[in-house]
Amino acid sequence: YLLGGYSFGSIVAFEMAQQLQKQGHTIDLLALFDSEIALGINEAKEKEKADDATLLATLFEHLPPFPDQIRQLDPDEQLTYLIELAKTNNVITSDLEFSQARWFLRVLRANVKAAANYVPEAYAGEITFFQASEQPATETEIDPSSGLSKLATHGVNVHEVPGTHVSMFL
Repeated sequence: YLLGGYSFGSIVAFEMAQQLQKQGHTIDLLALFDSEIALGINEAKEKEKADDATLLATLFEHLPPFPDQIRQLDPDEQLTYLIELAKTNNVITSDLEFSQARWFLRVLRANVKAAANYVPEAYAGEITFFQASEQPATETEIDPSSGLSKLATHGVNVHEVPGTHVSMFL
């Protein structure tokens, strides 16, 4: 099998590889793109607690910070503000409707919850990892393998690609 996954899909691909191996199948390639597997349960739990606008904003790049008074609006008003801000900054298409954003958030919340509760086991093989070169600012040093080296018994082959988590496929 040749398996690959991006972002939350990397968790799905990783688990598929685990289950296929347990059934006696061979995984010739496990390619993960900007994986969230080693994100850490604490970080995932924090993401899980975020309000809708904040959670959705984590996916949008190059948006100005929210003014403090936005936090005083109700959740639908916050989301409407975020959608309009993203449209104005050409981060999303101008025809995205509120109902589409609400549906996307339901899927995103389900993915965040699944990621927060996923406990990966060691993978008996090598992981090929494609990491976006532009990573969010952090106070701690980032492991080039995003912590995957602790999970792959045959190591991690890291490839840095131009872009951010959202733009790396462009």
